[in-house]
Amino acid sequence: MRKTVAGVIGFLALCAVPLLAQSASNETLSALLVEVRLLRQALERSASAPQVQLLGTRLTVQNARLQAAIHDHEIARSELQQVATSILEATARLEELADAVGQNQIPTRRTELEQAQAATKYELANLNRREPPLRARESELAAAVAAEQDQWLLLNRRLDEIERGLPR
Repeated sequence: MRKTVAGVIGFLALCAVPLLAQSASNETLSALLVEVRLLRQALERSASAPQVQLLGTRLTVQNARLQAAIHDHEIARSELQQVATSILEATARLEELADAVGQNQIPTRRTELEQAQAATKYELANLNRREPPLRARESELAAAVAAEQDQWLLLNRRLDEIERGLPR
């Protein structure tokens, strides 16, 4: 693109030499100079169009990546919340069962309560094993969302800079 600009300017300069040799008036030279400047500005504007288009495309792709990261993070947060709620419920149920076992004197009912208590302890242990990896995953995805947001903001700033450089 720069070679083209240089070629056009060189061509115009070569065309201007005979005009100077023919002792052209200052008015003609001024008009030619204005025309060369306008041509240069037009070429600079047309050179920035692909850059703007490329940044716009990158911004669209980055926006899709950001939305996917937000979606994944929301799913992980929801799963973590479900596990945390289940832990609280299982803990409360375990306390209720412990109270019921202590108060119940009927052997068959007491055995049923003890079996329910053992099953709830097993469920609680499984939930407690699932919680740390879910917390780590949720934290990892939160960091990924922040990184994608930073990248999106960077691209958006670059587009703003280009827009400020465009003539009004």
